[in-house]
Amino acid sequence: MGKSVPRTCAALAGALAVALCAAETRAGGWPLPPGQTEIILNISRLSADERYDSSGNRVWTSNYRKLEISPYIEHGVSGRLTLVGEFAYMSESTNFFGREIENDAFSRLKLGARQVLGEWNDTLFSFQPVVTFHFEGEAGDPAATESGDIDVDAGLVLARNDEVAGFAVFSVQEIAWRYRDDGRPDEVRADITLGTRPWKGGMLLLKSLNEGALETTAAGDLYRSSKLGFSIVQELPQADAPGWSAEIGIERTVFGRSTIDEATFRIAFWRRF
Repeated sequence: MGKSVPRTCAALAGALAVALCAAETRAGGWPLPPGQTEIILNISRLSADERYDSSGNRVWTSNYRKLEISPYIEHGVSGRLTLVGEFAYMSESTNFFGREIENDAFSRLKLGARQVLGEWNDTLFSFQPVVTFHFEGEAGDPAATESGDIDVDAGLVLARNDEVAGFAVFSVQEIAWRYRDDGRPDEVRADITLGTRPWKGGMLLLKSLNEGALETTAAGDLYRSSKLGFSIVQELPQADAPGWSAEIGIERTVFGRSTIDEATFRIAFWRRF
């Protein structure tokens, strides 16, 4: 497998996402108080009938659909350590020239932690290692991930609060290297989140998710992708559903090479206790 770092990998670090958040919902950048738990039940539907070739051009591919249910959890252990985890169940189908190929399975389990390293220049720095255990391959994965494969992410997370035009804003940035076993190429990932609260109990999210392979796959492909997403999160009436919020949103691939051009509709339910 030939080593070849993508020329645009440096651009991943400059990828931008904007998130507008409610007071009780600040995902991912800050430690949860000791004993506090947050659960986000994600339900998403992905669709794709085009893919990006090795030159970044969209071309036709077999119609692919995936419904995924993936609860995500964080639990505060101490003022500096937060445990994180996720597991996912998927139901996928591919229409290959009129033939429907379907598959249902538990697809992955993620276990990790976020450890605060310290604060500098009003920015909180954390180290976040995450291990992913794969139980089922995915049709949309250009690295041909299979059951039994393992990924290990080592991420640096930066979180900061600011004020812009009278609005309280925050930023969360994560840059991670991902080791992948079984001959699959390692990856680099870069996500940035900015945010403010536009109304009481409301949260708007505009996300950018970016990743790229650091070497070619067994098929000789050097894949990468950039996705943008938008969603709205709203706290539910506290008298009826204390601690609950609901989210609705979409994500879409805006650039890629050797990967599918996907569109994802997403709903989620947030609970902190």
